Amino acid sequence: MHLGPFRAIELGVLYSHRTKALVYDQTSYELTDPTPCLNGLTCRPIPTSLKTASIDMRFIGLPGALYFRPDAALYGDAYDPAPNPKDPSWNWGVGEKVTTGFVKLDIDDSHVLPIRGNLGVQVIHTRQNASGLYVDAEGAISPVAGGTSYTDILPSLNLNAEIAASTRLRFGAARRRRDRKWPTCAPASPPPCRRRTGAGTVMAAILS
Repeated sequence: MHLGPFRAIELGVLYSHRTKALVYDQTSYELTDPTPCLNGLTCRPIPTSLKTASIDMRFIGLPGALYFRPDAALYGDAYDPAPNPKDPSWNWGVGEKVTTGFVKLDIDDSHVLPIRGNLGVQVIHTRQNASGLYVDAEGAISPVAGGTSYTDILPSLNLNAEIAASTRLRFGAARRRRDRKWPTCAPASPPPCRRRTGAGTVMAAILS
């Protein structure tokens, strides 16, 4: 390709699809057959079946410490499991489909100054969906779902000019967007759940 200052063209289409879900599942473990202990706490003797060894702690001034397997205690008869789920509104799922089309023109020109770089644009279409649970003031739970779609146009320009034998001027300008954290895409979050786009960035530098 040779069209004025442009020497090559690159174009294409990208597609991505991602999902994420968060489910809180919490369990508390309470001692079986507890007895009152210090400061209002409850205690119980360590079952003989859990005692495995005594560790020598004389190097820090203690006669020893009892060692036992915590997993055997949790899943044995020393504790009673008590399911303790989080607020259902903490549970959510989100999905996103992104289609990106792009065109990039390579620049190589020396009519005034030797200049190289590229000019490009991306057109990004995003479709998002989210689902979750809503809990009203009375504790009633109901499923909720929502979604949105939007298109961003992101141009960019990068130039590198040789203004002297050992000095170059670089210039760049682009419009870009920034991802939001996915939990803010849940139905209970303020809509719309879209990436933030800005006027972009402009950068210039002289290298010698």
